Amino acid sequence: MICVREKYQEVTKAAREKILEAYSFQGKTPATLIIDAPNWVFGELIGTIPEDYCRGNYKVMLEHQLAKIEHHFKQNYVADCYEPFLMPWYGTCVLSSGFGVECVTNPNMDPAVGAAILNKTDDVYELKIPDFEHDGMMPMVLETIDYFRENCDLPIMLTDSQGPLSTALSLAGYENFIYWMYDEPEVIHLLMQKVTDAFIGWSRIQKRRIGIADEEPGYQMAVRTGTGKGGIVFSDDDSIILDAEAYREFVKPYNEQILAAFGGGCIHCCGSVNHQAENLKDTDGLTLYHNMTLDHLEDAAKLQVKLAEKGIAMVVGDFAPADDRIDSYYQEAAEHLSPQGLILASYIAPATALRKGKYDAVERDAKKLGMMVYEAIHKYFIPEKNTVFFEDSVNMQGKNSSLLR
Repeated sequence: MICVREKYQEVTKAAREKILEAYSFQGKTPATLIIDAPNWVFGELIGTIPEDYCRGNYKVMLEHQLAKIEHHFKQNYVADCYEPFLMPWYGTCVLSSGFGVECVTNPNMDPAVGAAILNKTDDVYELKIPDFEHDGMMPMVLETIDYFRENCDLPIMLTDSQGPLSTALSLAGYENFIYWMYDEPEVIHLLMQKVTDAFIGWSRIQKRRIGIADEEPGYQMAVRTGTGKGGIVFSDDDSIILDAEAYREFVKPYNEQILAAFGGGCIHCCGSVNHQAENLKDTDGLTLYHNMTLDHLEDAAKLQVKLAEKGIAMVVGDFAPADDRIDSYYQEAAEHLSPQGLILASYIAPATALRKGKYDAVERDAKKLGMMVYEAIHKYFIPEKNTVFFEDSVNMQGKNSSLLR
């Protein structure tokens, strides 16, 4: 058994307290995270991911994730709210694979869904809820959880959770889904309900295997949600393609079922989703919204204001911008975003760089990149002289520096 939980106990405690401060809208500065220990492959340099990662070698997955975590804490990012955890990572296709969709794993890439399987409306009526112990990639996820529990004492999160809309689209395809939504809406409602029921059941069986309660906080793209703020996280990226009326009818009720089943939680979307602002604000059980802005910082700020009307905190984050854009990106973010109710996450991706809504292929040193981002965040969001949390964290991490190396 690899016992490292105690090693990170104090920094984890401080991080959780700062995250909860964001939920309360009381902090003078945002909770900030440098996420340079990703569970996924995207954005990583070729040759840095073990060949057997994502392919069922549980020992390799555990060792790789632990090495990433150790690297993060060697950086000694003061006042950072990243919390170490393990994740059975098999891409965005696990729930869909349980229904029968092929899961494709290309070299140096994350597993992803293959072709849709629902070609006619009759297929929706015949669709069966997966057997979580035997179908698709689900057994591999459960076996990975078992292996992690037996060999390490760090917290474990659920595998990637694609929400009802994203999963339904992977089953039916975009064209069928949109046509059926207008021509045969009862079919789409049936599909969304089946996917929702499967999502809830699949999430619960993972939590049972991990040994945590339904309400235990989750990790949305490596950001731990707040204690007492719900136990589920899921992605809803395709919300950007539906208008507000269609989303309100065909998506929102099913998201709310999931949030209700786990006492609330967090939803993620990439890009500008302001046309869904009212729907999101009125989503029962939503306590945190995670948005990768793709450089739409002004839109993110407007969404933040709308969510705050209902006391919903917000994670704003992106994969690290191009080197010549890092300083201006965080300057713009600080100009537009309120520090109250804000969790600011930066994803260190040495093989890709965000530039005005698009990704450039690059090769960067992850350690240097992380420090550049860290310094820009503190320059614009956490001036040292004005932040008690910053000063406390310096003292606390200095006291425990031997634990962090």
